[in-house]
Amino acid sequence: MPSPTFTLLQLYDLPGLLVGHADLYRLGDPDEVVTLGLDEVLRDGALLVEWPEHGGDRLPGEKLLLALAETDRPNGRRLTITAGPGWADRLAELAA
Repeated sequence: MPSPTFTLLQLYDLPGLLVGHADLYRLGDPDEVVTLGLDEVLRDGALLVEWPEHGGDRLPGEKLLLALAETDRPNGRRLTITAGPGWADRLAELAA
């Protein structure tokens, strides 16, 4: 998926799932999140957000934060998953 940096929100209508890919890097104020219609995307599908810190507390829904960090291995990455409220049970089900 290309980064939607210049459009802020790119929609992908996949079979059975609408996916919104938002890049909030260029937001000047967290209040601008409201104008993107992210609530509507979440109502109908899933939302991936780059630079979520630029959205402050204006991002809708229950959050599952995935953070990638470089490692000492060439092309290696470490994935850290931080589950917000509502995700603990879902993640436990997936792990089972």
